Amino acid sequence: METNEPAVPAAPVPAPEKSRRAAGTGTLVLALVLVAAALGASGWVVYDSRVRLAATQEELARRLRAIEEDA
Repeated sequence: METNEPAVPAAPVPAPEKSRRAAGTGTLVLALVLVAAALGASGWVVYDSRVRLAATQEELARRLRAIEEDA
């Protein structure tokens, strides 16, 4: 028995594209946060290294002056 009436779904099915987009957006936001954190950490390491290097150079210059004064 065939009927000419179109089949109507019982309940609307959410489009899988929307959940994929939402998951993709969440992943993108997480990736951007991780990249920003990595850049921040790298910047801090560079800054801290420069500060320590400057302090070491000042200490070396102080010691060399002290040695020259003694000599």
